[in-house]
Amino acid sequence: MNNEINNSRLTQLFTLLSEQPEELFLHYAIATEYKKAQNWKEATTWFLKTLSLNPSYIAAYYQLAEVYEANGQRSEAKAAYETGIVYAQAAKDLKSISEFKNALMNLEIED
Repeated sequence: MNNEINNSRLTQLFTLLSEQPEELFLHYAIATEYKKAQNWKEATTWFLKTLSLNPSYIAAYYQLAEVYEANGQRSEAKAAYETGIVYAQAAKDLKSISEFKNALMNLEIED
């Protein structure tokens, strides 16, 4: 995996964020850039910021759980998957429910 941060992309995202500080997708995009670079601390921070703006942003729970897993934080990953399931069920998002349950099952099998 390429763990280099795309600084020009991050610069663009932060510039846009300074103009639109509450824009949910910008927070999420910044988090995913840090995740791609395997910067688990910053990725976690930005996924949590995304969720603080909108706790029902289902995709952020899945990404956050993957970050926790990659960083060896298995209990946090499990909690993120479980919370994602709750929000996916509330949204009747069957595809996300299935993805969360499969990821959670795989995490539990590895334990």
